[in-house]
Amino acid sequence: MQPGIAFSLLGPVQVLRDGRPVPVRSLRTRALLALLLLHREHPVAPALLIDRVWGDPPPPTALASARNVVSGLRRLFQAGDQVNIDTEAGGYVLGAPAASLDLTDFASLRERGRAQLGAGDLDTAAITFGQALRVWQGPAMMDLALAGMDWPERAALEEQRLATVEDLIEVDLARHRYREVLVRLARLPGEHPEREALHRARVVALHRCGRRAEAAEAYLAARQTLTEATGRAPSNAFRALHGRLLDEERRTMDSGPPSRVPPPSGGPPRSARRSDGANGPLIPRSRSIGSSADLVHEIRAVAVLAVRVFPPGPPEAARDVVGAAVREHGGVVGELRGATLVTYFGLTDEEAPDPGPASRAAACAIALHRAHSPDRTRAGDLTGTGADGSGPRDGARFACVVTTGPVMHIVREDGPGRVTSWVAGEIVELCEARAEEVRPGETAIF
Repeated sequence: MQPGIAFSLLGPVQVLRDGRPVPVRSLRTRALLALLLLHREHPVAPALLIDRVWGDPPPPTALASARNVVSGLRRLFQAGDQVNIDTEAGGYVLGAPAASLDLTDFASLRERGRAQLGAGDLDTAAITFGQALRVWQGPAMMDLALAGMDWPERAALEEQRLATVEDLIEVDLARHRYREVLVRLARLPGEHPEREALHRARVVALHRCGRRAEAAEAYLAARQTLTEATGRAPSNAFRALHGRLLDEERRTMDSGPPSRVPPPSGGPPRSARRSDGANGPLIPRSRSIGSSADLVHEIRAVAVLAVRVFPPGPPEAARDVVGAAVREHGGVVGELRGATLVTYFGLTDEEAPDPGPASRAAACAIALHRAHSPDRTRAGDLTGTGADGSGPRDGARFACVVTTGPVMHIVREDGPGRVTSWVAGEIVELCEARAEEVRPGETAIF
């Protein structure tokens, strides 16, 4: 139990004497006290007090009310508290020992932790940063914020807290405490999408835990989130870090893990080979892939072609039609999501390097429109031929979207000659979403 008077701003605004709360029931009294404590030993003009505590426009009685609140605060403190509120230079000055504020404890511990980090004493720095964060009992001046008094000083305190969290995460990464970092980052990036350091730490921790597919997805998601939250792309440092992780991944893959055994000769590329032995390529999609010696992860720069199928035929029946066109243009057929079939160009080494994936994806979309547009076909089945095979009868009407970018390609060895693969990446989701906005017979490229 701490003797004497103490003030807490890192959480609800509180006054404590000998460790026990001193009731301060009026919200405006707590707000005025908090403002004086934030500017301890410096004069605070009545105009600022009124603006922050009573708002704009203030009532005509605000100045008199402020004087009454100050008088009430003076009566709150005892002679032994070493706290006084004086009037100087046209403002109010609160005098109190620095050690009576939780702000002082937090700042002291934070600076000590940073000095220990700079000296390379990681274990001690982690302890000290943890102590600094435990000073907090909730968001700064939480009761005032909930009442709409969200001052710039409160935002500055929250910034210091988050910077300390980032310091602790940096220390834990250096100590190889990757799982602890992931637990700490379970909600923080979502609550603070503008903070690149949190996204960067999560990517590193996932990668170091062996969850490389999730790390790749996390980077792509972070890139979009940062762009939306700040209007800027990830920093050069974040992009360089991602590049180093990819280089490390490629070196690991080049070392020859067991799953990089070439597929049987004459079969389809392993990235397009089904694990169930059925004919035709398939790339099922999974959101959570764990680390395993039977998994190979690789980053590919691809073009994604999303083909949305419109009536009269069912989307499942269009798979063969679209698949034939995709394979003719050197692509790989992926999954059918509702009425949209997702396909990939540039996913396998066996594909022709020239023309590039984007050109082949666009050419495939054009070919689909030409071969199956309503003016070329009549009502019937999706294959474009009549029952007797004499000629076109029906045309599936397609809307196509082409986009390019990186994806994570995960390959799993299910047994001799049996391979399943997944594709994950932000551009897959974007492409599918854009397909919902494109009209039949059109192709959008972005």
